[in-house]
Amino acid sequence: MIGLDVQELRVDEFSQRGRSTGDAWSSFAAHVSYLAADFGDPATFKALGDRLAAQDKEWGALSSHVVYQATLPAVVELIVPQLGQGDLLRDRERCRIVMEKPFGRDLASALELNRPLMTVLEESQIYQTPA
Repeated sequence: MIGLDVQELRVDEFSQRGRSTGDAWSSFAAHVSYLAADFGDPATFKALGDRLAAQDKEWGALSSHVVYQATLPAVVELIVPQLGQGDLLRDRERCRIVMEKPFGRDLASALELNRPLMTVLEESQIYQTPA
């Protein structure tokens, strides 16, 4: 788990539920984790799947999984298919992906980036951040 600061993430500024409290934030932050890995290595995605399964077992619940994709467009085409091959996006109700904008340089490049997404995800699983 990584240490996260409420102000640093601007949670209080953008929250639809008002300002966070120390207890509420601590409870949430205890469930946030980070995995540094090589996107080109399929073992990365197996390790991620194993880690998520272990968390679900430890928590005694099926958790929601959100992949925040803030990478170069060329890396999207590397990561997304491996997420699919690693069965990390199979559960359509619990697994989502957030795509950071800008999403391509123009319509043609945006459609090209969308191609790998649509091979492993349903539209309802994809969220694009506002421009």
